[in-house]
Amino acid sequence: MAVALTATFFFLNALIKERNPKVKRQKLAIAVLALVPSWFTIMSTIPIQLFSVEGAEKAWQGNLIIIIVLVGMYFVLVFKEGFMGSRLRHETYRWDQDEKLVEQTIDTVRHMIKNQTAKINWCAANMSSGAGEKEIQEYAGIILRATRRISDFLNISIKGGSEFKCTPEVVDVYSLLNGAAADFKKRYPNVSIRILCQQGSEVFCDETLVREVLQNLFQNSVEAMGEEGTIDVEFKERRRGFLHLKISDTGQGLPDNIRENIFLPYVSSKNGEKHWGIGLYYCQKAMAAHGGMIKADNRPGGGAVFTLYFPKKKKGMLNHGSRKI
Repeated sequence: MAVALTATFFFLNALIKERNPKVKRQKLAIAVLALVPSWFTIMSTIPIQLFSVEGAEKAWQGNLIIIIVLVGMYFVLVFKEGFMGSRLRHETYRWDQDEKLVEQTIDTVRHMIKNQTAKINWCAANMSSGAGEKEIQEYAGIILRATRRISDFLNISIKGGSEFKCTPEVVDVYSLLNGAAADFKKRYPNVSIRILCQQGSEVFCDETLVREVLQNLFQNSVEAMGEEGTIDVEFKERRRGFLHLKISDTGQGLPDNIRENIFLPYVSSKNGEKHWGIGLYYCQKAMAAHGGMIKADNRPGGGAVFTLYFPKKKKGMLNHGSRKI
C-alpha cells in the first residue's frame, strides 16, 4: 500500500508540473497503465480479506478485463502518436519497390543538380551584365564549387547505385559551416547567416553528404524567409550520445499538417513545380547513414528549426562504409 501511494504521489506530481501537452498525455497514459491495475488489485484484495466479505474473494480477477482494455489503449497510442519512444505504422508492401528506390535516387540527384545549376545560372547572369573583375573572380569561384559538388555527388551515385557511400572522417565543423554558407552569403545579401561554433570543433562525418544536407537546409530557409532574414547555425558538443548541429530561421515555420511527414519523399510545404519534396528526404537518409538523425520543429518566436544529431566518434571507431540513403 505504501509503495502504491508513493508511486501515485510521484505520478501526480509529474503530471501537475508538466507544461508540454504532448508529453503530458504520454505521462498520463503511463500513469493509467501503471496505477489502475495496481490500485484495483489492492482495493479488491485488502478490504475483502480485512472485512471477510463473502462471495467477493475472486473480485481481483476483474483485473483481467482492465488489463485487456489497457493493452488495447496501448496499441491505439502506439499507432496514433507513439508511446514511450515507439510508434508503429502500417505500410503496404510494393512489389515494384526496387524500381521506386532507383527513381528516388534519380530524383535526389536531380534535386541536387537543380540547386547547383541555379547558382551557376545566377553567376552567369551577373557576369554577363557587366560585373567587375573582382566580382567575376568571386562568381567563377562559386561556379567551380558548384560544378565540383555536382561531380562529387554524381561519383557517389555512380559507385553506389541506389546506395550512396557514406565515408565518415574527422571534419572541422567551423570550416564546414563557413564553406556551406559562403555561396549563400554572396547570392542572398539580405540573408544573414550567423555561425555559432567554436573554432577547433570536430565532427565525424562524410563531408560531401553533410555539405549537401546543409545546402538543402539553407536553401529551404532562404525560400521560407522570402530571401530576407536570419539563419542561425549553432553547433553544440554534448557529453553523452550525440553532437548537435541546429539550423534555425526567421521564416513562417512548418505547417502543423505536414510537420510529422516532412521527411517523406515528395512532401513539401511549398507549392510549384520547382519544389519536389526531395531535399529533406535526402537529409533524413544522409543522417541515418551516419548513424544519426534529423528532427524538425518550430521556434517559439516563429520560424523553423532543424537539428542534426551526429554520434560521437569513439576511439578506434571505423568508417561506417556503404549505407542506403
